[in-house]
Amino acid sequence: MELEIISETCIKPSSPTPPNLKTYRFSSIDQRAPSSYMPTILFFNPPPTLDKISSSLKRSLSETLTRFYPLAGRTDPEGGENLSIDCTDDGVRYVEARVNDPSFTLAHYLDHRVVNDGGLAVMTKLLPLNDAVRMFRPPPPGSHIAHIQVTFFPCGGLSIGSVFSHKIVDAPTLSSFFRLWSAAAVAGGGGGGGDLVARDDSLFCAGSVFPQNDAFVARAPRVPKPAMLARAQSVPAATRRFVFNASAIARLKEECKPIGVADYTVSRVQAVTALLCGSILRAFRARSDNSGTTLFVQPVNLRTRADPPLPTNSFGNLTMSVAFRRLHNEGGGDEGTGLSSLVKSMKESVSRIDGELIRRIRGEEGKDEFTKVAEEAEDEAEDAERHVMVNSFSRLGYYEIDFGWGRPVWMALPCREESGPAVVNLVLVNDTRRSGEGLEAWVLLGADDMAVLESDEELLSFVSSIDPSPLD
Repeated sequence: MELEIISETCIKPSSPTPPNLKTYRFSSIDQRAPSSYMPTILFFNPPPTLDKISSSLKRSLSETLTRFYPLAGRTDPEGGENLSIDCTDDGVRYVEARVNDPSFTLAHYLDHRVVNDGGLAVMTKLLPLNDAVRMFRPPPPGSHIAHIQVTFFPCGGLSIGSVFSHKIVDAPTLSSFFRLWSAAAVAGGGGGGGDLVARDDSLFCAGSVFPQNDAFVARAPRVPKPAMLARAQSVPAATRRFVFNASAIARLKEECKPIGVADYTVSRVQAVTALLCGSILRAFRARSDNSGTTLFVQPVNLRTRADPPLPTNSFGNLTMSVAFRRLHNEGGGDEGTGLSSLVKSMKESVSRIDGELIRRIRGEEGKDEFTKVAEEAEDEAEDAERHVMVNSFSRLGYYEIDFGWGRPVWMALPCREESGPAVVNLVLVNDTRRSGEGLEAWVLLGADDMAVLESDEELLSFVSSIDPSPLD
């Protein structure tokens, strides 16, 4: 795919950030967040008319940045990345590009294997990456927080690729940003969009609920292990996209229930996650000497678990990771990889994040307890040979994003670049575009582990297809 950069600029907030908000201090959770970027790509069918699409996107983005003002700032120019963002109003780096090959329409692109067979190398061209902006490399001091690339296909279809700093953005925050941006675009000019995105300081509660903690300054969390990056540089990595339709998930949910327990509730995401965790563990066991431990780590959204709940569109990192483990030599065979056993472990780990725990670790008085909880979790995980990160984007509203010409035909989660560092042992779960009941899972593993995973009989009995066209 031949791509031409049309323009590159910075989109600034439509209203200046007040002096008292010029420094956005990290919360204690932000401090522990990785310094990498969160990459996403949204694909849209051709709008009824392309006239003024570019100007509408830029105008509404400028208005949206008035509310999401930290995104228009820069990392600390002195390199103190674990302390704050300078809210300089320098803006979001904004790139416009076009595909020059007239035969390479959006439908042509999405009708092929978009992840396998070199598809990721093409996909990363739709992200605003450059020598200074890499997915898994900490940005240099004074860098932009957010980068957006709008790419126009010959048919009139377009993609919106973004990389946002994970230091102050989690998956729910990113969804809130895009949904507000699209609503501002629909509201149009004349101040309607500006009224919609007026600054609301109550959404920036993370720093008061979980105030900055001196114990986390200049200290990166030990989970997940940095070896997730290092190992990917030393062995070939592979990415696959497994799609599960609604009927397969319904069967899977029944299989996840303990025998004889009729009223046991299993969510779609829990069922698919359990299936993948069990299959990945079997792949690890097949390729190891059956020694060591695998730790499965997943983030839990604190907004809904706090008592009282925090605003659902609260800005920042408001998640806490929980984990459960499995021994590689756990009796051999399928012991420890059973679906009901894995779901039980997931439920138990998530249940530890409740209103009482959040009450104990929040506020100035909860700093010491927060430090204790974090260190205990890391100590417990330290001896695990492998860490597998699992994250869900399901039902966060990404497929509700509508700039006025329809919702996305697909959302991509490309977590590999054509070159440079990558991650392994990562699972990303998201909704399918046509049905809110289907799911697709992006799985990143070492190539040898992936070869074993792709032949796992239990996994294949529930997978509807592997890397199908998103248009199917």
